[in-house]
Amino acid sequence: MGGGRYPFPKDVISMTGGWWANPSNWKLNGLFATGIAVGLALWVSTATLPYTRRREGITSESDISKWNAAAGVWRERHGKISTGEAAESE
Repeated sequence: MGGGRYPFPKDVISMTGGWWANPSNWKLNGLFATGIAVGLALWVSTATLPYTRRREGITSESDISKWNAAAGVWRERHGKISTGEAAESE
């Protein structure tokens, strides 16, 4: 059962090593690939970190109070904001 190993074409090139690939240094190859993947992930994360950090203090208190005042005017004109949930009895 199982058929064993059968003849295969020798001119096929495969990135994974072809038929019945079992390189003797597979542990070193795996370690090398893992190191490249981790190094690339660290490099990308440190390169993009300055662009993804949350910067504190961008909006001043006066800007916030202006937005809150504008929201109050909108509520006075249009009433309660609907959240899509069932209306609670008042």
